[in-house]
Amino acid sequence: MLPAKMELAKLLAVGRSTIREAVKQLLSQNILEIKRGLGIFVAKNPGVLPDPFGFRFYKDKLKLGLDLCEIRLLIEPSLARNAAEHATPEQLRKTPITS
Repeated sequence: MLPAKMELAKLLAVGRSTIREAVKQLLSQNILEIKRGLGIFVAKNPGVLPDPFGFRFYKDKLKLGLDLCEIRLLIEPSLARNAAEHATPEQLRKTPITS
């Protein structure tokens, strides 16, 4: 548990608005978490977002899966082409060609 915001401001010799902004940023990065009525705590898995893309908000999971597959089909060919165009001769020799 972190000290209260007023106490943190005194300890760090900064203004309360600075503490508020810092806490807000650390909350958004899942480094801190607020437990209502208890205080501010370091998150159990700091920095690890459980759902960084917000997939839990999609009601139709089948459509989500199909949309993600479609996105992969759009992106991956150009990524592969870009990798091949920028590969060194040594990298090309090491990569087996499969069909």
